[in-house]
Amino acid sequence: MPGIPKPPERMLSEEQNNSTTPWGMLQENSAGIKEEVQADPETPVGTNDHTEVTPEPSEPEMYSGPLEKAPLLELGNDLADARIFFSDAVDIAKYAISNGPEAPEEGQPVLLIFGGVCVPVYENSDPEKLEAAWARVMRGHCDQQIKVPDPYSEHPVIAETYPLVIKTLDDIPEKVLAAEAREDEARRNDEDDYDIQRADTIINRKEKYEGLKEKLWDVEIRLAGAAAAQLPPNIYGDRDNPIQAEPFTSEFEARGVMYSSYTFLLAKLMQDHLNNNETATVADIAEEALKILDIRVNTSDPLFNAVTGYLLPDSAWGWDHGQELLGWYNEVRERQSGYRSPLPPEAQ
Repeated sequence: MPGIPKPPERMLSEEQNNSTTPWGMLQENSAGIKEEVQADPETPVGTNDHTEVTPEPSEPEMYSGPLEKAPLLELGNDLADARIFFSDAVDIAKYAISNGPEAPEEGQPVLLIFGGVCVPVYENSDPEKLEAAWARVMRGHCDQQIKVPDPYSEHPVIAETYPLVIKTLDDIPEKVLAAEAREDEARRNDEDDYDIQRADTIINRKEKYEGLKEKLWDVEIRLAGAAAAQLPPNIYGDRDNPIQAEPFTSEFEARGVMYSSYTFLLAKLMQDHLNNNETATVADIAEEALKILDIRVNTSDPLFNAVTGYLLPDSAWGWDHGQELLGWYNEVRERQSGYRSPLPPEAQ
């Protein structure tokens, strides 16, 4: 998880050298991610015979068994929407097994809903194997589905159907995995396949975040807010001795840290461009920086409001370009709502 302090309680309740990285590199390949298609180990090199195994589309069978009685980890909403990484969500689930008020019986899992997929998490679950199995189901390769009470409904008796992670990749023949990987790659070539795009975005989110963090490590930002008093100018500290964070134990804590983490990345992206282009303004680059972070410019989106709001003047972080950002934010709000403030910008 990011070694970033969580913002003050008020914000959560409200929802060495100075080298830089060329802006174009961040736009073109912000994390250096390229997913490889898994080759069929039994297909000779130099051949192109992929006809042996073809995943047949079918409706996954409905699960019936002990998992139906496993406690559901109720987190308020899907943690994937708050930019929390899958590995951190598993930490929260494991903490709940040991310390939660509705901890399961010994040897039983809790059910975690993440990215719209139901993941049984055991105390001894292997995080890497669990993540690989979850990623497969996220991309639509679902063997079974399960009905569980909707954790986000005011009427918990209403059951919601979710794709279920029921197998690790060790339980699936390599030929099948290779065929599924080819199918995924074909879907990526279809620009209208939103489902695979969404799945890849969520699955690759941690890798992309870490790639951006590494590229922007030495970019310094000036924060005037009281909450930033103890932070180093580059936020992350020394590369050889970075700020460390403990595993998350709650959704509330994880959400606050991730909102702050993306707030700092946004400020660093914009600051990096301002450092390299004397004529640039915050209004010129804010939308593109948010696009790199896969954050929608939408004033009804809590994440958008958080990462911009935390940088505004008089906020807990208070970026030194916050006044310019406020002007841009007000323009976005007026454009999207049709509301135009009668006050001058400095009084808004």
